[in-house]
Amino acid sequence: MTFFYNFIKNINSKFCAGITDVSGMLSANNCSINKHKPMKTAASLIIFLLTFAAVAQDSDSLHIRQYPWSMNSLYYPYSPGCDSVFAYDYNETRYYNSDSLFYKMATHGRTLEVEDLLHHFYYQILEDYAPREKIDEEYRKMRQAAKKYNSSLLADEADYMETYFMQADSDSLWNIKDERLNELINEAAENGNYANECRLQFELFHSCLNHRQYSRAFKYAALLLNRMKNMTDSDYFKRRETYFHIGNAYYLFHDYERAVECFRVAMQEGERLFFDRSGLRAKETMAQYYASVNQLDSSDCYYRSLYSSSEQVRFRPQYDLTAIQGLANNCIRRGEYDRALALLQKIHPEVLKVTNSNAIATSTYLLGICYLEKRHLNMAKSMIDSTLIMLMTSKIENRIFPKNIKVIDFRLKDWYDLMSRYNRIIGRRDLEYAYRDSVYIIDSELREETNTLTILRAEQSLFETQKQLAQEQIRVRNFRITAISIVFVMLLAVFLIFIFYYQKIQKAYRQLIAKNIEWANPQNNTINNALSITSSTSEKYGNTREEKIMNSIYKLFEKEKIYTDSALTLTKLAERLNSSRNFVSETINTVCKCNFSTFINDYKIKFAINILNNSEYDKYSFEQIAEISGFSNRQSFYTSFKNKTGLTPAAFRKNREENNNQ
Repeated sequence: MTFFYNFIKNINSKFCAGITDVSGMLSANNCSINKHKPMKTAASLIIFLLTFAAVAQDSDSLHIRQYPWSMNSLYYPYSPGCDSVFAYDYNETRYYNSDSLFYKMATHGRTLEVEDLLHHFYYQILEDYAPREKIDEEYRKMRQAAKKYNSSLLADEADYMETYFMQADSDSLWNIKDERLNELINEAAENGNYANECRLQFELFHSCLNHRQYSRAFKYAALLLNRMKNMTDSDYFKRRETYFHIGNAYYLFHDYERAVECFRVAMQEGERLFFDRSGLRAKETMAQYYASVNQLDSSDCYYRSLYSSSEQVRFRPQYDLTAIQGLANNCIRRGEYDRALALLQKIHPEVLKVTNSNAIATSTYLLGICYLEKRHLNMAKSMIDSTLIMLMTSKIENRIFPKNIKVIDFRLKDWYDLMSRYNRIIGRRDLEYAYRDSVYIIDSELREETNTLTILRAEQSLFETQKQLAQEQIRVRNFRITAISIVFVMLLAVFLIFIFYYQKIQKAYRQLIAKNIEWANPQNNTINNALSITSSTSEKYGNTREEKIMNSIYKLFEKEKIYTDSALTLTKLAERLNSSRNFVSETINTVCKCNFSTFINDYKIKFAINILNNSEYDKYSFEQIAEISGFSNRQSFYTSFKNKTGLTPAAFRKNREENNNQ
């Protein structure tokens, strides 16, 4: 029988959670579909059989297990060099070593140990117990450590810490914190630090939730879920924990379908941070949900899965007690008060040992119901008084607190329920109705505060934001297209204008080259032209001596090409002609209408043009062409050539080649 029970228990803890999610949620949201009815019926039958076998030995199988002492409460060991704060609520000192933590973070990065110590130990102590001055001191220490170790990781963490502990007591301060968080999120996204981006988005989501900015909170939740969609635990250590908190928010606002999706991720197996209880808490919440919709078999499955979980995390023993309390509560819902009483009496001594007022209040509340139904009024009254005391000191965790309900009334809801039941039994109808009205008012205010329309408004806001973003992207894209088109048209116009003027310039160059080539043609030489002019006017001037001199010059220039001698001067030319220097100069001036320097340079340039126009000389350098043309140096050649032709030798050769190619 024991073997059979263990077998059933193992299947029950692993199998029922997967089956009940669909069937339970569909019915809870009035979304049942006829074609799934056979499947749901079969699933319900299996669950019933498994649960029946599993609960058959409640009293024997559900026992108080022993865990390492470190799981029962937080451990704050003292060591030399530790810092400390005093926890007045517990009348004891909390120790921590920030220097060691900063060193580990700078040298080892974000390991599981560092994440555990940083978020659930260091920040938790500072947030719960440290005065503002101490927090500011720790922030400065982290900044100094970042500089000391030259750690960008610590520097980013200091930015996060500064924002995390920003005071947000008023709307204006909260808005400043909100803006700062958004700035850090954008920086993290730009730098590709997606883990830090998710952590900051979660802080923004949590901050909005605490300040009743519910629409904004769920808007950020949707963005965060989309960001984590393709991430793993190694990418973001707090992934499953984040899924739980978002799922819990959806659960409190009655969006059970999304809540289940998040809880499933939170319950996934895998290595966890020691302080990460999200898997256990997700199972507890799922069990509470199924109990609230009267699917008690499914609820039992989750409570048993919670009890049999292998997770070794902080406060693990308390979740054994929570699981047994939940099973007892389901027995009460079934009217099985003896079985519920047996379970509660078995664990009650252990419950009293824990420091969690909520756990004690739950135990006394359930015991009070059992005693009332069994008509043990004295015991019931004792439990009612104990519940009142515990609820007065309990903390409200993972709950949305209605702004129109006093804190004391919200805490005392379970006590009001007990008092209503008690007064019903003793016949005090007036008090029964009064206490019941208090419970009803609290429930109504809570339903109003956690209206599902809030999520719809958040989705609408997110949709509008995404729509505006898409429109802005379209506008930017259209602007870019228009700008590119304008620039393209302008560049095209500039290109066409350039081509037009280039062709025009090239045409002018070609005409200029053709004109210079024609001018340099030997048949159009200066002396022939001059002689023809002289012959036609000889009778007028009666001076044939000039013709003889010019004919002699013609022979020297055209036949012997003495102008290619760079050392040729007017004096040397006169000696060759057996004439005086002055007469030769006057003859050239009279006949050719130019001085000797211009006369000889024209011959040199014509010679150079003919060389440049001949492709056989393309391998010659301009220095060589200047030398064989009779110029003493390259500079004088360039200057004379440019002044006479309007082109440099290089431009002449280049355009001559293009003309030939065309």
